[in-house]
Amino acid sequence: MNAWLREEPQRRFMLRAFRGENGPGMPPAEGVARALLSDSYKLMDNFDMLLAALDGVKQSGHPTRVTGCDLTDRRMYVRVESEAVAIQAPDLLHGYRSPFDGRSG
Repeated sequence: MNAWLREEPQRRFMLRAFRGENGPGMPPAEGVARALLSDSYKLMDNFDMLLAALDGVKQSGHPTRVTGCDLTDRRMYVRVESEAVAIQAPDLLHGYRSPFDGRSG
């Protein structure tokens, strides 16, 4: 990897890494490189994204509740349910066709 990076010293990269934790009195855990990304990779903080999305939901004025969430290495999932949107769903989805498989509904 170092040899490849030396070939183009003007290019910049971001190394995404993870270091686990060992128990008390244990030596530091080894680090693991998870990704080598170009310098044009845009960093987005999950917490900031979540707060912005929840603020938009709040500004809609519809009462909502978070019914599920999960965070993986690659994605953040948050399920928000709204009774008002569920009631309007048939009208909102009228004539909708999935761009993936053409199903309607």
